[in-house]
Amino acid sequence: MFFYNELKPLLARISSNSADLRSIQLSHKKITDKNLLQISDALQTNSNVNEIWLTNNLITEVGSLTAALESNSTVGELYLGGNKLGDRGGKMKLLRDYFARFCFRGDRFASFLNSTISLSNAASCIAALIQRNSTITDMGIEENNISDAGARMLADALSHNSTLQTLKLNGNNIDSFDTMIIINEKLKKNKDCAKKKLLEEHPEYEMQKIKKEKKKSRRSKPEKEKIARKSDDSNVNADTPKSKAPSEGSCERARIRDELPSSGKSLESNVEPSQKLMTDKLKSGLKVGSTQNSASASKNKREGTFC
Repeated sequence: MFFYNELKPLLARISSNSADLRSIQLSHKKITDKNLLQISDALQTNSNVNEIWLTNNLITEVGSLTAALESNSTVGELYLGGNKLGDRGGKMKLLRDYFARFCFRGDRFASFLNSTISLSNAASCIAALIQRNSTITDMGIEENNISDAGARMLADALSHNSTLQTLKLNGNNIDSFDTMIIINEKLKKNKDCAKKKLLEEHPEYEMQKIKKEKKKSRRSKPEKEKIARKSDDSNVNADTPKSKAPSEGSCERARIRDELPSSGKSLESNVEPSQKLMTDKLKSGLKVGSTQNSASASKNKREGTFC
């Protein structure tokens, strides 16, 4: 249990409106309803706290906290998930009817019991906070045994709220799908309105967003082209059949065939015209020289002279 002596320094800082205290972190501290009442009293004079974390404690009544935050203009985040809130209005209604019928009679006592029931029903307290507060943007009340009746209260309260953008309700006893759709639609509407208002107040944010998108598109364009080329190459390779590697014997035969003259053509057909002319002249010169040599040899033989 979280003893008062441990909580006292924090309560002093909250009530003194300490400028460096922006967040109240009291999750998993076994905070009870009595401790929450002390925290709520300290928050009455605080204008610096921005967020309150009270998740996974022993809280069953939040009427004091919601009453303290209804007129608060600084707290933007409130997290109460994992407590024991639930919908307790049913049991208190039976108690009210019993006292009104058998013990007391009169509208004055009935009104007192009605106010007591509203404080005991956590869902109705949170719904009243949503309806009257204009600062809280994020709220978590998950895993608190809230039923369909409590969800309908929250949906009705969101009709009068334009600031709450996130409402965590997972882990509750809500079976009404239609109610959850209504809640999500209203939260989305608030989020869109807040975004639009922000861009109207700060148009430079829109310009920065446009520049970032352009820069991102410029970076992604070469990557897309590279991916497209790779896909085209893979398609071509897939469509083209793979040729078999030639064997050594076929390579040797092809080399010999290339070296040999083609059938029906002489060697001279592969020679250029200028080279062919020179070869013709050489051949004719060889023929003339050979005839002269043979004639001189026969003459010397007849004359009996030898070279």
